[in-house]
Amino acid sequence: MEHRRRSGWMLFWLALSLTLSANGSARVPRVATRTKIGTGTGNGSQECPGGGWTGEVLDENARSVATDRSGERFEVGAPGDGMALLHIKGSPFELGRAHGVLLRSEIQTMYVRLFAHLEDQLIVALHLTLLPEALARRIARLALNAALDATYLLTLLYTPARFVDEMIGLAQGAQVEFDDVVRVQMIPELLQASCSMLGSWGPATWRSDKLREEEQSCGLFQMRALDWDMEAPIVDFPAVIFYHPADGNSFALFTWAGFIGCVTGYSGRLGISEKVWANSSASASRKGMPWHFALRDVLQLADGLDEATQLLGATSRTCPILVGIGSRQDNKFVLLGYSSDALQLYDDTNFTLITSAAPPPADTTFPGVVFVDKYVQPSDDRCMQSVVQQFYGKLDDLALLNMASMQETGGMHTALYDFASNEVLFSWAASDPNTGELVPAYKRNYLRLNMTSLANPIPRCPSHSGRRELSCM
Repeated sequence: MEHRRRSGWMLFWLALSLTLSANGSARVPRVATRTKIGTGTGNGSQECPGGGWTGEVLDENARSVATDRSGERFEVGAPGDGMALLHIKGSPFELGRAHGVLLRSEIQTMYVRLFAHLEDQLIVALHLTLLPEALARRIARLALNAALDATYLLTLLYTPARFVDEMIGLAQGAQVEFDDVVRVQMIPELLQASCSMLGSWGPATWRSDKLREEEQSCGLFQMRALDWDMEAPIVDFPAVIFYHPADGNSFALFTWAGFIGCVTGYSGRLGISEKVWANSSASASRKGMPWHFALRDVLQLADGLDEATQLLGATSRTCPILVGIGSRQDNKFVLLGYSSDALQLYDDTNFTLITSAAPPPADTTFPGVVFVDKYVQPSDDRCMQSVVQQFYGKLDDLALLNMASMQETGGMHTALYDFASNEVLFSWAASDPNTGELVPAYKRNYLRLNMTSLANPIPRCPSHSGRRELSCM
């Protein structure tokens, strides 16, 4: 009996994991048709799947639309093409309750649509298409719940109680079932998206020759491009949530209604990027702290790279991912190989050991740059490397917007952290109002979000009003 029960759990788990991974772009195929990235002073002969970015950077244009005793909701962006932005404060329960109250309608709708979407995938994966639809959907939902509930039970002992309190508050505020809140939070433990990331600082950026030596910490840029299932209903419910917890740093999550983990986040001190570490030999465990909760703790509890790596090193880790952390205090960006039995740190001197299938040319070095493309690592794709080489010395936020478009990465959302300005440029996938076609984030306009409301004690940078407007094409 015990063997049959265990086999059943594994069947549900395996089917769900394979289905989500297949549809969540964990393994991004190469693009057969490519266009040149254009000519320039750098080596522009390498090929990329897309062209340069042609959008605009817009002001956030925040408009208050709802308040709660522990928070306030704003709409940002152009009317009819905006998204929700929350400021929430207080204890973990109060944070969750305010989140739920202010996004109640979106959370209720998104949860229903998301579970139906996952059920549809499982009906195919479990070969249930010949059954009556109602029965097939019931079996798929039981399988889905079993996998997600098991994940929660395996991670609960390693999850700080404050996350559970926040989920309780979220369920009450949104008027949804606590079990459904938990299940949504557990989905990233069964899949991790295929994404790109890059950090540039010092000699790699245009600011390096503008600032005095003591001001060089103001020259860090970080790109986080999220590629996941563009058919998943979460694409219709983007949100930026500014957390002002009772303890620790304030921080912002670039997320979706009803999700509290960190896949993309910024505190003014640190910035977070993440992608699946597929095909790695790193170990995995289902017992441990959910990785997106661990990354959120970095934003709330750490001020620099030493604290961040110590925090993650002491965490009971689960599945293998690659984590990018930009640090204002350290003026650099590093890549962490995160797995259940190890935490490996890579910087601009050695990151190609795990990202490049073939070593870059011996005469090609990029001090002040770390990058990972959207493909399975190590990758033999040379798009990002060629763009870095072409624009090395001027790799600022606008250059990175062009890179995301050229690489065609960041379909779900793209964030550019400018540590000097304490600003984030953010874009999310949305439907074209004229055609109804879903437009990936890297092709859309970006919002310039002022992050000073995080209110962390961050030293001010010197004015950089001489900033150039970059045109890469």
